[in-house]
Amino acid sequence: MLVVTAPLDLLQDSLPDPPVLTFVQRLMFRDPDRLIDERIDIGGFVIRAQDKTPVVGATVTRLPENETVSTDARGRYLFTRLQRGVHRFRVSANNLRTMQRDIDIPGDPAEQHIFELIE
Repeated sequence: MLVVTAPLDLLQDSLPDPPVLTFVQRLMFRDPDRLIDERIDIGGFVIRAQDKTPVVGATVTRLPENETVSTDARGRYLFTRLQRGVHRFRVSANNLRTMQRDIDIPGDPAEQHIFELIE
């Protein structure tokens, strides 16, 4: 069974806002106690603390694996197929101070997925 809820404006040709920040897929038998696999995707934003504008091309690294992604034109990033638990992320961008944070996936609130970098 798959249940999805998403805001849609059929008259507008753009992605819904805000995007999903945590997406959990669980594959299991009919018995809910028998989990086969769990896949977690997380997304978030990197913005400037001063004016809340997106940071394009910021580097977001999951440590200690050194898995790295870059933010898009809206300051968004995405990591896929993570395991449940605490993950450490480092965010860096030109002329902005580097930041690190631990995020409990999928337990922490969406605000934890937003990195505000200062100059």
